[in-house]
Amino acid sequence: MMRVEKTVWNSMKAIGGFVVGAVTVFGWLNVTPEMVGQTTYDAMRGPAPLVVMFVSGSLFGWGVTKLWSDRRMKEASEAHDAAVAKRISSGLDDMSGFEHVDDLDALIKKARGLSTLQRQLAARDAEIESLETELAGRPAQEDVGELKRQLAAKDAEIESLRSPVESVRRTMASLPEGERALAGRLAKGPFRTSGFSAEFAHLESVGVAKRQRVPGVFTPTWALTREAMSALSEDDGLMATVADALGRGLRDRSAEEAVASAIRRAPAATAGAISLMFDEGHFDYRAPDDDPWEARVDQGNRDLSEMESDGVIRYETLASGNRRWTLTENARRAIKSDESLISEGRAYVRAALEDGADEDEESA
Repeated sequence: MMRVEKTVWNSMKAIGGFVVGAVTVFGWLNVTPEMVGQTTYDAMRGPAPLVVMFVSGSLFGWGVTKLWSDRRMKEASEAHDAAVAKRISSGLDDMSGFEHVDDLDALIKKARGLSTLQRQLAARDAEIESLETELAGRPAQEDVGELKRQLAAKDAEIESLRSPVESVRRTMASLPEGERALAGRLAKGPFRTSGFSAEFAHLESVGVAKRQRVPGVFTPTWALTREAMSALSEDDGLMATVADALGRGLRDRSAEEAVASAIRRAPAATAGAISLMFDEGHFDYRAPDDDPWEARVDQGNRDLSEMESDGVIRYETLASGNRRWTLTENARRAIKSDESLISEGRAYVRAALEDGADEDEESA
């Protein structure tokens, strides 16, 4: 449609140009309108019908040619589209591996399968590369031989550690201070004592000490085991360690705990006497009256005697007949570890001294 409009417009421009040119020529030749009108009439009577027929025939021929040309172009375009579609269909049929792909979804599934396969191949390549790196880092044959020798030496060391003597030696080296001191005491010979029950029970369980059976003797007697004696004789450093611990003194932890419990239960006056024993070293008190007819009960001596039976204090008789009371070693160590045990006793002594001073002032 656009091409027809363009052709008509070009024809109009040509006709317009011809008319303008003719008017110009006529003016230059002094041709008047009246002359033109007569001439035109004559022409219309003569050749004009032929000209009209010629122009009409030309327009008719041009229209027919245009219709024929448009039809040929449409047929050629349709033939070209069919050829392209045929080539595409033929190309899809010739593609290997896609003979059964009927639609786009199946094609996408195929593509995803190929992508998964590519990822699996990449993971396998990475695994192979890791194995190659590991193989490259493995030792050579001579390194393997050296490693075997080191393992054999380690096995021999482990076997030696499994021996009873070596096991006891390592146990003795790791004992706490008090139990090492007991081992040092047993190294001097059998030790007869009713104390250190918890410590000896542990030493017996680990194979360091054993209880001896002595006929007619009911107090427990302890000695070193054969493995412990061998360990001490073969290791001078271990012998020096237990000797040093013994030099710092034996300490019966279980006895100290029992003594501390007895001090906490003591009456105020007895606790005051115990505090004096700790602070001044001793406490002198009259001996009990042996007269069986004495009506007055000597409560002070009874309380001190109870503390003696608990292993807190002991006494010796002076020339004056009085008794000098002192702390046992376990009691002194227990109080050194926790002086709050005698805090109430000290308060009792201070109060008694203040009352005595007040009485002296009043008497004066």
